[in-house]
Amino acid sequence: AAEVYQEEGLPLVNASAAHVDYSKIGDCIFRNNAIYVTEASTCIQVTEYLGCKKLGILNPNSDAGVSVTNEIETLIEKYGDKFHAELVLAEYYEDGTVDFSATISKFRDAGVDVVYSSGAYAQMGPFIKQYREKDADVKFIMSAGCFSAEFLSLTGEAAEGVYMGTSFFYESADEKVQAFSKKFKEVYGADPSTFAAQSYDAAYAILYAIEAGNSADRADVAANLPK
Repeated sequence: AAEVYQEEGLPLVNASAAHVDYSKIGDCIFRNNAIYVTEASTCIQVTEYLGCKKLGILNPNSDAGVSVTNEIETLIEKYGDKFHAELVLAEYYEDGTVDFSATISKFRDAGVDVVYSSGAYAQMGPFIKQYREKDADVKFIMSAGCFSAEFLSLTGEAAEGVYMGTSFFYESADEKVQAFSKKFKEVYGADPSTFAAQSYDAAYAILYAIEAGNSADRADVAANLPK
């Protein structure tokens, strides 16, 4: 879709695009989301912090899922001598998958002691819950796609101990974060997710760009957004 926005000269601020090449599409395309390189690097560091030895990856069977898997493989190949965890298995799942028993069996047979995924809560909640029924000790590192109340609802007690990467935390001591989180909860009855916060910021980035240039013209907004 970003290519269409670029063709029309319409500025787009994406609050969830994490692919490395996304912002290279053109000068009308922006994002305020962490890229896969950052997330993948953090994932490997957390496995070291946890003292894990065998890493398993489960990502969506999509361009995004394949990209982040490739990034982790590249980082491990480049910096593998600095970490103790070995990538022993990388698997993909199709959108809508509800039964992960086959994948879990593969991970267990490979001796995986930590699993990373960039997947969202809809699939990762059931996956973790099913995995915990077979192995209570395995560790999980999830992306911001799971940082939501829905994840806790789907995963239940199995969510205990899950590590999660996120660029926003609603309990931050920052006054602006607290003000936003309070208003959000008053309206929606739940704590804001990472993407709720980033969508809020994306909208205000556009408003600030209009204010900075005193113009809502597409070209002017695109020119002022980086400022």
